[in-house]
Amino acid sequence: MFSFGKSTQLNLEEAFSRLISINDTFSKIAAEEIETNFNPGFGSFLCRKFQETRAEDVHKKIFQILISKASNLSKDDFNEVFKLFKKFAGSYPNYFLQIFSSLTPAHLSVLEASITSIDRPLESKIIQNSLKNSGLIDQEIQNWTRSTFSQKNNLLERLVKLQHPLLYPIFLEILNIGFTKSDDEKRLQGKLVGMLKLIKDRQFLDTILENLPDIHLSAYPQIFQNWKHLGSVFFEKLSEKLIFLNESALLKISEILKELADINSISTTFQLLSEKSEKIQNLAATTIETLIKNTIEELEPIINNPEMKSDIKARIISLKAPLLDYFRKEGIFHQDVLGESLFQLCRLDEECFYAGFPFILLHAKSALINYLKTLDGLERRRIFIRCWNWETPETPMAMMSLFKDSESEQFISGAFDQIIINDFQFIPEKFRKEVLDVLYSLRGKDILIRTLQNQDEKISCQIIDFLGKIDSFSVLPILFSRKLDPSPSVRLSVLKALKHFRFKFDEVDENISDFLLDEDSRIAYEAIKIVREGGNSSFIAKLNNLMLSTTQKSLKENAFEAIISITRHKLLKNFDEISQKNRRSIALTLMKSDKFFVPEIIQDFKSDQPEKRRMSVKLMLLIWPEMTQDNNVIDLLDGINDPDPFIRASFAKILPKSQILNERKKIFDLFDDKDSRVKANAIEGASDLKNVIDQSTIKRLQSFVFHENNRIRANALVSLWKLGMPNLDFFLMKMLKNNNKLFQTSGIYAVGELKEIRFFPTLVQFVRSNDPDFRRNAAIGLGKLSNFPPALEHLKRIKSDPDGKVQKTVNEILAN
Repeated sequence: MFSFGKSTQLNLEEAFSRLISINDTFSKIAAEEIETNFNPGFGSFLCRKFQETRAEDVHKKIFQILISKASNLSKDDFNEVFKLFKKFAGSYPNYFLQIFSSLTPAHLSVLEASITSIDRPLESKIIQNSLKNSGLIDQEIQNWTRSTFSQKNNLLERLVKLQHPLLYPIFLEILNIGFTKSDDEKRLQGKLVGMLKLIKDRQFLDTILENLPDIHLSAYPQIFQNWKHLGSVFFEKLSEKLIFLNESALLKISEILKELADINSISTTFQLLSEKSEKIQNLAATTIETLIKNTIEELEPIINNPEMKSDIKARIISLKAPLLDYFRKEGIFHQDVLGESLFQLCRLDEECFYAGFPFILLHAKSALINYLKTLDGLERRRIFIRCWNWETPETPMAMMSLFKDSESEQFISGAFDQIIINDFQFIPEKFRKEVLDVLYSLRGKDILIRTLQNQDEKISCQIIDFLGKIDSFSVLPILFSRKLDPSPSVRLSVLKALKHFRFKFDEVDENISDFLLDEDSRIAYEAIKIVREGGNSSFIAKLNNLMLSTTQKSLKENAFEAIISITRHKLLKNFDEISQKNRRSIALTLMKSDKFFVPEIIQDFKSDQPEKRRMSVKLMLLIWPEMTQDNNVIDLLDGINDPDPFIRASFAKILPKSQILNERKKIFDLFDDKDSRVKANAIEGASDLKNVIDQSTIKRLQSFVFHENNRIRANALVSLWKLGMPNLDFFLMKMLKNNNKLFQTSGIYAVGELKEIRFFPTLVQFVRSNDPDFRRNAAIGLGKLSNFPPALEHLKRIKSDPDGKVQKTVNEILAN
């Protein structure tokens, strides 16, 4: 038996020495002796021994005894264990949890005195779990339920100090707004409100904020005081709950925030600024103004301290960001107060000033104008130029709007004029066109002329370049006035600017042509490059003059190539309007002059684009015999298989002109083509193969005399006639007398193709017809009787035919 005293202390020391022995038997027996004879003071002794060693195995042996005798610990012993807990909870959480799970009501006084000082989550969690596991919390809840209001008033303080989550429903019930409360309930509520400052548990904060709509307003000030040390974390959580609160609660919060003047509340305050209540809005606006004013007063003394630069900027941005967000969301309340605050805040930092410039201009224009007035001209120009060069587009756009709206503010418009005249190169390229547009619309052309008179030719070139991008006839006189400028660079810029106006205004080409004879070869080269496009034949005369006047071989060659390019472009662009004779003449000229002409025709025929292939075939029809002399074009004859019937029909005309007999015979395959135009052209071309045509082919041609298609029937008659077949007059007359106009028209064509003088009266009969299609085909037939003077006389009589197509056809025949 151990008895407490000096001899006992020695025995306890002796027992402890055996407890920590490496001999497991001795250690186990010692542990049993200590547990069996456990008395007050033993716990303190073991806690002292615990701290005297770092050996983990010794710690665990001590823990086993303390866990076993936890419920027997005296108040003093438990106090020592609690001190040990605060030092070693992180190392041995499970051991302490087991000790505290055996807590008794006698130990609560120690917890009440110490639990509120615990601010580490792990320790708090161990205590909370221990209180629950020990059953003490359940016991306290039962005591509370059975207590009278007087007893609850005494019990409440202990419950608050324990601050266990299982007790929070009791606190919420007391703080609840509820219905009309009795005096006892009100007193209990008031007492709890006064004690809220003792509850530090973060979980309680979450519980309070989650139930904030049901919490009595009297608790709000203490809640804010209790948790404001958490800074932005608290206010972020609070912001999430604002939408659930009624107007009274929001008003109370607005009053508290105004009183706190806490910079971390800025976002929450902006939320309140959007409330419908004017009183809440006013409080929020005043709070924001105060927060910004206080920040400015704090920062101004240290604004030039380089070591504080990053911190200063961060604080400015933290206030500027919610201000700008509010304005971006079209905040409409207290814009004057907030705009002034934004301006004063952004003045502390140049980057913030330029980033916030659009909102400052919109919401604090008067303050901005007054500030600009205090600056000298150079500083104003520097600010305007920096605004133009700011990385986000809103700032330059705002600067432009200030310029447009400030005609009465001479100091602003004057600064802009000086920038345009002297600092144009500092205006970003993407805004120059708009600047010139505004200048022209607000000031007219005078300021542009003054700018162009600037001695710096580089600036003049820049202005001219952008004048060319203004889609307005009104800038042309300015450009025309500079085409004789002494500076070659300026003249070249004028020429390039005029290029933008080609095909829009007729005067432009006339002025561009003057540059072809410029004394500076660079300008002449550029002019040649420009006039090559478009096919305007009026340039050819001056290009010829250039070729005669220049001694530079390269310039001559470029001018000649331009003439060829214009000629080619004209042919391609106006192909259908040019007569057949002129088309062929131009095409043959291009063959001789342009080495790329035929290769490009061949290349275009291989294109996937139908329109290119069609034009290629049209050109082939003009020059096929000449084209085949120097070029390997046999692959092109595969055009008879092209999916485009127009191209197959065209090759039906080309094949008879081929130099290779086997290729020419392919025309007979086209007799079976599904397209009537292809079939008709093949039948017509067959007559050119008189030497190779056989009897079976003749029979096929004879079958087409009865074909239902007018063109096929007419072409079959013509081919058979040319092949020497007799007795076809009957079939020709039958077509001419057919009730179907299409057959009559084709019949007239067929008669003309025969070039027989004996059909002259028939053609004269139809050239006098009321039908313009009859007259036109008859005129074509008369034209084929070129060696018969009466035919020519009849054509002259109808060269003023009322029908445009007939008139054009007759005049082309007479011209040839």
